[in-house]
Amino acid sequence: MKIRAVNCMIDWLEFSVFGMTEIDVLKLMGINELIFDVKRGFYYERVLSYENIVQVSSGLKGNDSDKHEHIHVRLTGKGCRLLEQFYGTDDIRTEIRCRFILNEIKVSRMDIAVDYSMKFVIDYFHSALNKRLNGVKSIDHAGNFVSGLTLYLGSRKSEKFFRLYEKDFETGDFVNYKDRLELVLKNEYATFEMLNENLLIKIVSTYMNDIVWLEDDRRMLWSEMKNGQCEISPKIRHKKTTLKEKRDYILNTYGKTLKASAEMYGTKEITSAIHESVYSERDLRMIKNEKVINVMKYKKEAKKRDLSQRKVIDELKYHKGIWLDRPVYENGEIVRYEKQFVQQLEPDRDKLNQLSILAELNSEVG
Repeated sequence: MKIRAVNCMIDWLEFSVFGMTEIDVLKLMGINELIFDVKRGFYYERVLSYENIVQVSSGLKGNDSDKHEHIHVRLTGKGCRLLEQFYGTDDIRTEIRCRFILNEIKVSRMDIAVDYSMKFVIDYFHSALNKRLNGVKSIDHAGNFVSGLTLYLGSRKSEKFFRLYEKDFETGDFVNYKDRLELVLKNEYATFEMLNENLLIKIVSTYMNDIVWLEDDRRMLWSEMKNGQCEISPKIRHKKTTLKEKRDYILNTYGKTLKASAEMYGTKEITSAIHESVYSERDLRMIKNEKVINVMKYKKEAKKRDLSQRKVIDELKYHKGIWLDRPVYENGEIVRYEKQFVQQLEPDRDKLNQLSILAELNSEVG
């Protein structure tokens, strides 16, 4: 029997809304009538929580909080299902996107879950642990054969990874559930896929293309689990290869975390970790390449400047001329003078040489 996708949905969604107040976000989401528990969070001064499945946080902590003030919304899987029922839809992503279409939002995490008609986790388990696949650098697992297995393809700290687990064991419902595959996207990936029009199942299938199993039966099963594909932003897919790109990525992604850590625990450990770090061959190669890249950029800019200067000089040579006072006549009389640029082209040297030779010959004949 061929495996097929039974259900595809958002199973976790976190996003931040900028330029709006807490009450505006609640009203726009249509949940301002819910009764929330009010508490304090680690990163936020005020957290509204409804059964821990819907949270709306405000008052970002930190010295620069005014510059990055936003309202943060977190929906668990149950929270997504609750709002879908409330909105009368089966697509929470499209509903949220439409409600905040005129606002600036950033999605920090989005999990897309696909339930399948057959068990498959155990099929991939041994192959993954023995690294008989390409496309991921980190592989991890959790659980056991009694409580259910979970397999992670990709680092859980990365911007995207897959989680494969036995959903029937987790829920205790062995009739309606089999195994589930989840694609976890963060930050740029999550924001891009949240705002585009691609179907969820196609998004998952496209990211599945990154993983190639080395065994024929695993590769065939993985292919059967896909359902179409879509384009992924070239900007996001661009690998950060230079030292500057990696630095910018770290600052943009983890800058706030580092700041919060520095305010809470100080900078001694961070500074110590930097000074005590030992360069690998790859790091040294990257530093050397960065210097080469900078030299190449300088040479390229210098070449552009030289070329630009040569063009200016050529233009001056070609358009070299003089300003003359040109009389302006009215009724046959000069009423004023206007400046006029008269172009003087450089003489044709070859033609002058030919004329001089002819002149000499004529003089000799004469």
